[in-house]
Amino acid sequence: MGLILAFAVILLSTCWFLWYSRKAVFDRLPPGPRPLPFLKSRQELRQTRQWEALDDLHRQYGPLVGMTWGGRPAVLIGKREIAKDLFGKRGSIYSSRARLVMGLDIMTGGDHVFFLPYGPKWKKLSRIQATFLNRPAVKHYRPLQELESLHTLQDLLHSDDYEACFSRFQASLTHALAYGTRLHSATDPQLTELENIARTFISAATNSHWMVDSFPILKYVPACLAPWKRFGQQIHAQTVSLFQGKMAVAEHTRSWNWVKHIRALKHTSGVTDHEMVYVIGSIYQAGVGIITATLRLFIMACVLHPEAVKAAQDELDRVVGSDRLPTLNDLGHLPYVEAFVKEVLRWRPLVLAATHSVTQDDDYRGYRIPRHAVILSNQWAMDMDREVWDSPEQFRPDRWMSDRKRMPSAFGLGQRMCAGQYMAMESLLIMASRMLWAFTFEHAWEGGKRVEIDSWAFHEESLFLVPKPYRARIQPRDPHRLHVIQSTWQAAEKDIDPLLDQIGREIHTASA
Repeated sequence: MGLILAFAVILLSTCWFLWYSRKAVFDRLPPGPRPLPFLKSRQELRQTRQWEALDDLHRQYGPLVGMTWGGRPAVLIGKREIAKDLFGKRGSIYSSRARLVMGLDIMTGGDHVFFLPYGPKWKKLSRIQATFLNRPAVKHYRPLQELESLHTLQDLLHSDDYEACFSRFQASLTHALAYGTRLHSATDPQLTELENIARTFISAATNSHWMVDSFPILKYVPACLAPWKRFGQQIHAQTVSLFQGKMAVAEHTRSWNWVKHIRALKHTSGVTDHEMVYVIGSIYQAGVGIITATLRLFIMACVLHPEAVKAAQDELDRVVGSDRLPTLNDLGHLPYVEAFVKEVLRWRPLVLAATHSVTQDDDYRGYRIPRHAVILSNQWAMDMDREVWDSPEQFRPDRWMSDRKRMPSAFGLGQRMCAGQYMAMESLLIMASRMLWAFTFEHAWEGGKRVEIDSWAFHEESLFLVPKPYRARIQPRDPHRLHVIQSTWQAAEKDIDPLLDQIGREIHTASA
């Protein structure tokens, strides 16, 4: 009896100490919802629309909200100037990631660039990505982006499944640059396999309910006793097998590609094949889905806001005319088209909140932010901030015209900004400018009735939003533009080997 009593006293004392320590941490956080002792609390966000829950927190507690995320102290940021302070001016301590054991250790073997904490490995792999994703390098990809966008216009003439057309566009562009071969059809089995793995990975890796993320010691539980661990290991094995196979093929293609580029870099002699899988594969996983979803939002905006479409088409007609397609070199003379794309990114942010972690205790605005706290940058709140944007719920591209250098928050801030932001932006711009030049955008009709579009209808995948399917009618603006698309496609050189070799030479010359 005495032993049992002693054990009970020790257990209660330990629980009290943990609760008191936890309370001391939360007492110095910014105001916000407080969890019950020892319980993981995300009850504030468990609503149908997470962006509304996040907005409610800011309305109730202010621009800095203290809360828990996966059982850990967290701070939710709702103002861009605060995010710039922490991720920019204090970026040396706010550029890490919250430890996701499932996403980093189990599902990616510790090498996924997005999930890596701030440190030597992240710096090494990020520097490698920057050699082929920086702004100067991306400019050399323009001929390939124009070929893929031309292919997509041709696809849109013959298919109502514009989501599949957009998915093929960005997947083929990335696949050609990474591995040296294009994906010629939306029904290509390679595309299906890539999409399935990317979708499964993103959904699982960003799931904030894995118990192992709250209790990392669980990662040592044998896989035979942990179905979740077997699931993560299976995704890891499938991903590595797929991308290592593509890397092997890429090394024997005739032309330049990212795999050969990385192998040739002097400072990458110590990079393993496993690291290369995720240096390149992470770009595909992150980029294709976001670009596809954003282009779906673009079509939605075009249907719902014909006045903005007319302004963009008037600009295109003045600058480009009707006898040729716009190119990326025209963009310097198309400020409204560029503003249109930026407004799509602001109008319906697809990333609700970007997650960072702080590497040491920090005092900010009178609050103590503890080491390893999760820092959530609420991009939805920033893009809908009434103190920054006039009537933020309205779609108004003209709000971007006064400062063309200003970028939407979709790509993040600080050292953890999206590595592929320049390539993503140019992909969106070439597709948007060419679709605006080529097509009209209208509601679909069924049974004599117009099919309405709900611009707030999203599937929620952790902190990501994906527009729900909707119907629209996309038609050529006139027969002449239809002829220009078809004749340009027929005349286009579709052998990309010379194109890739030219890209490789230009990047090598620029970096020499």
